[in-house]
Amino acid sequence: MRLRGLLLAASFLALSLAVPAAQAEDRFGIVLQGGMLQPRDQDENDESGTEFGLRFPVDTGTFFGFEPYIYMGDSDDTVIGSGASAGTYPGIELTSWGANISFGRLIRPKGFRVYPFVGIGNNTLASDAGEISKVGYNVGVGVGLSPGRFMVDLRGERNFVDVGEETKDWDVYSLGLGLRIDPGF
Repeated sequence: MRLRGLLLAASFLALSLAVPAAQAEDRFGIVLQGGMLQPRDQDENDESGTEFGLRFPVDTGTFFGFEPYIYMGDSDDTVIGSGASAGTYPGIELTSWGANISFGRLIRPKGFRVYPFVGIGNNTLASDAGEISKVGYNVGVGVGLSPGRFMVDLRGERNFVDVGEETKDWDVYSLGLGLRIDPGF
């Protein structure tokens, strides 16, 4: 719980430092994303599922972007074996929130953009076997287009969470639709 508070405080601090430095007309955005979640190298959970969430990109006026996010997803049950020896492992439900730093601007007045990003967040993994909540990391790349006030982007990312004896990792492939916002200050 203390780590969650520190992460949240760090996110708000970074946001408060980023906003005064912004030079672009549109400093903020809101993006609704949805797509596919694919667990990686997990014998008990290898079926894909869906994910959806919100991202809040902030233009820092520099080469770097800042982006708080929250998303949720789940994966389907995995069947191992066949016939009488078949077993079913329940899928997982995932809730993740945190912040990304992009190398390249997330909000651009108009045009095409490519941006690699890294992030840190709190990840809650829940299944019939129980629930764990751990800090995890993500790395990915996005491509986007900003016609007018709207934003459209495609992303691929890999997420990693150390759960003790192993690392749970999964890929997220998503489409985001968003709106650039000028707060007027």
